[in-house]
Amino acid sequence: MSNSRRSPWASGWKHLTASARGSRRRIPFATIAGVWQAGVVAITATIHRPVVVVTHWANGHMMDRETLLPAFAAEFNSAGHHTGNGSRIEVQLFRANSGEIAGEVNSRVIYDAAIDKRKPDPTIVTPAADHWVVDLNYALGRVVLDVNAVQVLATTYIGIVTSREMAECLGWPQRQIGMVDIVELATDPAGWSSRACAKPEWGREALLAFTYPSRSSTARSVLYTLYAIAVGRPAAELTIEDVTAPKA
Repeated sequence: MSNSRRSPWASGWKHLTASARGSRRRIPFATIAGVWQAGVVAITATIHRPVVVVTHWANGHMMDRETLLPAFAAEFNSAGHHTGNGSRIEVQLFRANSGEIAGEVNSRVIYDAAIDKRKPDPTIVTPAADHWVVDLNYALGRVVLDVNAVQVLATTYIGIVTSREMAECLGWPQRQIGMVDIVELATDPAGWSSRACAKPEWGREALLAFTYPSRSSTARSVLYTLYAIAVGRPAAELTIEDVTAPKA
């Protein structure tokens, strides 16, 4: 059993309109180009200059491979795209992880101050998962990035990583192993001792580890998945009342 997290292109910082984000292993360049051109619309309504710059903050998953966003930006810029009034459109990329994007947008909206002054205000931001956008809007108390207006281009799946022997002891590959199985094992007072196939060196207590939800998109997704399992609701529909409910 795997859970998924959606990755939006989230545009609309301050007064700009919303666009969309996402990726598959193969991302159509035409789709990315369309997003960048869409990001220009609000700018050209009030600014007239020889070059219209679309400032795009993107997470490392999209930036660290030269064949992804850097290659798309180079191809887009070399194609000589122009606005309706003849201004050339240029895309400038900046690497920013999801937590950094959330923190920067929060600071720039509330205090009108940049944390990283080396980054100009963004036209489009690309966090790794859409729950960052929901969390940011909640923290600000208003919709700054419109998650409902984005086009989701990719869904990535979260899996459970363990040793083959442990997985087989839990019943794999005869059946799929999911978070519910892990939670049941971890909350069983007998732990691994409840399984005849368990090895002594595994210890009694079953351990589940993931990284910091405050910084890791995957860890946040896992955390929301655990809440969703507890309350019996899809993760995308979780409410504050759900996560504070006694059964969660």
